[in-house]
Amino acid sequence: MARARLRGTEYEVVNFTEDAEVVLRDDAGDVSLFEESENERVEVRCDRCGRWTTSITAFDRRWVCADTGCYDAERATGPRDEEAS
Repeated sequence: MARARLRGTEYEVVNFTEDAEVVLRDDAGDVSLFEESENERVEVRCDRCGRWTTSITAFDRRWVCADTGCYDAERATGPRDEEAS
């Protein structure tokens, strides 16, 4: 499951909506909704390269950088076996 950072705290990414809302789960299991703004964005760790970025996109069940070529590489190789990684 993808990890997100907001205000110095890490969360599990539950969902991103088209309205720039992010659903996050903390380590205690509490779920919260955060609305991104121009001044504050959620960073997500790329499942392919491990880099933290605010430019992220979903591919299959993984979250990958949309600004470094990870998405194109993921699309070219297809989804990886989660147990093998």
